[in-house]
Amino acid sequence: MMKKHIFKACIMIASSAVMLPLMAATQLTADINAGKTIANQGGGAVAPCMTCHGANGEGMGISNFPRLAGSSQYYLRKQLEDFKSGKRQQALMQPMAAGLNDQQILNVSAYYASLPTPNLTKPAVVDPAIYAAGEQLAENGDIARQLVACANCHGPRGIGLPPAIPALIGQSSGYIEAQLNAWQSGNRKNDDGGLMTEVASNLTAEDIAAVAAYYSSVRQTESTP
Repeated sequence: MMKKHIFKACIMIASSAVMLPLMAATQLTADINAGKTIANQGGGAVAPCMTCHGANGEGMGISNFPRLAGSSQYYLRKQLEDFKSGKRQQALMQPMAAGLNDQQILNVSAYYASLPTPNLTKPAVVDPAIYAAGEQLAENGDIARQLVACANCHGPRGIGLPPAIPALIGQSSGYIEAQLNAWQSGNRKNDDGGLMTEVASNLTAEDIAAVAAYYSSVRQTESTP
């Protein structure tokens, strides 16, 4: 029952999100070049996004700054709006988002969405047992423990379900682990319907570490067609 509930809720969120950018487009039109300027040069009190997220939005795994390139415009825009409103909290991102107006948020979201997903470098070596445990939870869940598979919403190998549900493949293990811990503790709660809080609340610290290690190491070439 829980698996079906999560899956149906994910489809509803992804489907309903399709209409929101279309509705917003009647009020604002994205300027990708202006978004590129913010990303590379910043503006006013806002530092360049590339300082933390890389020259091409590829992220900085060593510092656990996530990859932005290739993410959907809807998802990126929502996160910036949530940082700005305080619905999503993070010490570095909140003041950055607060310094952007609605047009700038739309522009920079459109810019990063226009970039191709970067080629993922060879991942760090992960203990095979930890990788296998993470793969099991991510792709199949654990029926005995009533744990749903991450793939139900995030797709096989974490490729995402645009526009609302982000890709996890290739994000750093530290970033994924930090977000799962934040969902679990209630420090992050800006998802629609509280789905991530529900899922994360049933994970152990070992589960979180294994799933994070798996998604940071899996590559798209490993996916089954």
